[in-house]
Amino acid sequence: MIDVSADHITVDVQRHNGFLKGFGIAVKGPKTWEEVSDPRIVAVGVGHIALDESRSTMENLLQANPDINLVYTVNETTAFGAIQAIKAAGLSEQITVVSIDGSCAGIDALKSGMLHATVQQFPKRMAELGVVALVDYVKNGKKPTNAGGKAATDAGTVLITSDTQAGIASIDVAEGQEACF
Repeated sequence: MIDVSADHITVDVQRHNGFLKGFGIAVKGPKTWEEVSDPRIVAVGVGHIALDESRSTMENLLQANPDINLVYTVNETTAFGAIQAIKAAGLSEQITVVSIDGSCAGIDALKSGMLHATVQQFPKRMAELGVVALVDYVKNGKKPTNAGGKAATDAGTVLITSDTQAGIASIDVAEGQEACF
């Protein structure tokens, strides 16, 4: 896993723990960046959303753990740095790389086979829902809330991969291309 930073910023914690939960690993709480003791997670590094630092982090992870076969990254910039290190090590065929963003560059990386899956988010929908929530708040003081009662507006996400998955909101690369940003 390559996360944003050791400072445990909110989006990093949510994505980190969301990956763990999706992988079937229990987490203590939504605000806790878990140190992972599950043997399937061999290492966690940070890349600060910087291409060069993410590449260096991946190089270090590969040196310490040469049998890595799956890499999750907090976003596509981080994925691109990890992919550079994986390619330089000649391990592109052995390592699956998954990420989050669904940008047009990420979709291009899916099409080329460099990236194997990404979770697409929808910035335009986020902005639209944010404006609606703001207007609703100004008009009647109503704050949007999530299932846990916290202030939130869910703009949705979808998995994009060349092999869509049953039981998971997923679309193929061509559909992802239409919605990328």
